[in-house]
Amino acid sequence: MALRLTYLGSQPRLRSLAAASLASVLALTSFTPAFAADSPTKPAAPAEKKTVKAAAKPTGKAAARASASKKATIQKSGSTKKSVVKLPNSKSQQAKKPTVKKDAAPVTGGANGGAQAQAQAQAQAQPAARKATILSNLPPNDFFSEQINGLGVEHVLILGQYNMDPAASTTAKVNGEKVVAAIKAARGENPSGWVMLDYEVPFDEIFDNGPTDPRYNPMVQSMIEAVRYAKAQLPNCKFTYYGVPNMRYWIPGGGWEAAPQWSQIQTMDTRFAVYKELVAELDWLNPCVYDRYDATKHPANEQVALAKREKLFRNKMVELSDRLRDAVGKPDMPILPGVSLIYEGGGTGAVWQPLATEEFLHDQIEPALAAGADGVFMWSSLDYQTWLVGLSWVPTPGEAPRANARELLTKLFFDGTAPASWTTPEAKVETRRRVSNFLAKYAAAVRTAETSAVATAAGKGD
Repeated sequence: MALRLTYLGSQPRLRSLAAASLASVLALTSFTPAFAADSPTKPAAPAEKKTVKAAAKPTGKAAARASASKKATIQKSGSTKKSVVKLPNSKSQQAKKPTVKKDAAPVTGGANGGAQAQAQAQAQAQPAARKATILSNLPPNDFFSEQINGLGVEHVLILGQYNMDPAASTTAKVNGEKVVAAIKAARGENPSGWVMLDYEVPFDEIFDNGPTDPRYNPMVQSMIEAVRYAKAQLPNCKFTYYGVPNMRYWIPGGGWEAAPQWSQIQTMDTRFAVYKELVAELDWLNPCVYDRYDATKHPANEQVALAKREKLFRNKMVELSDRLRDAVGKPDMPILPGVSLIYEGGGTGAVWQPLATEEFLHDQIEPALAAGADGVFMWSSLDYQTWLVGLSWVPTPGEAPRANARELLTKLFFDGTAPASWTTPEAKVETRRRVSNFLAKYAAAVRTAETSAVATAAGKGD
């Protein structure tokens, strides 16, 4: 009988690892060690989700807001077509009346002075761009360095169904009491902050089937009741479900850049109806837009279409979320798409290959923010890998998975030369430091994109 390795702090994402170039990484969750003392008590990480979503054009109030400055836009300047992201302003900021400092010095100088005064008043009336929220599931005590904290990265607690509610895989129902107990176990009796509930099996399948599946209505009602119960018990937490809402990367007629209009509208409307009732109960939305395709692996004649599809898919994912939050009367509900720092499985990218920051921004960050996302959730299972490589002893079934994890981290963070030891306190600190630097690189890239957008909005960019 197969044994399972249960990391008390993170649920490994099996579907992502399934496509890994290191095929044996699949064994990372194949056994259960008798060394719970070595296992950190960290939040459970989500399993890989089918992250293919899109959205049709917003209607009604959403369309009106789309014509205003709420949504971010990508501006192309000059012949180089350099992408610059404009971040959205919050509605509360937009509603504020402009204020003028009473002690501002008068501007004189005739016509020029009048123009300067008008420009000054307009600048004061313009609301400041809201900073994008950046979330990470890596445990702060182990991975949040001074740099990461300085970049404003916030922690999100992820609770996986197999760690806290394993029966859900057969019942297709969420147990609210188990959810609350798991949150308190991770964050104490009075927790606060971002919380993500990761229920995928068989939840994804049922959402795909929709109301025609007899399990659909009972499943959705259990998800709603669980969130309501959790909110009543833990009012300072902000809840969502992993990957809600979700749409396919490939739809009838091809990718989003090639599929006929009827297919795009039908896909949007179907997914809108499937998620609307649940979305009304959530505090934030998490459409996942991971990068799976490496353009360099495609012939030149395919790369143009791929580039369009990658951007449009992410635009549509956020559009669906925006349409949903408007429809349920929560126009300020944060949309924080899940993004990856590496190629995830299911495409042409080599799994676990880190993304170049330019591709990270171009394929995921810029399209999401341009469509109106309020920030991003940077998913990573590196906390699990780091824990695994540092174990001084594992049962025989765990020797191969630990060796594979060490090979993986050696390649990612030690330039191909394994450290002399993985298990000493100093070695564990060094491994965590390198993972932290990896996370900070991508968080800094998001902030750099913001800086360019703000400068451009102020007329200072190129």
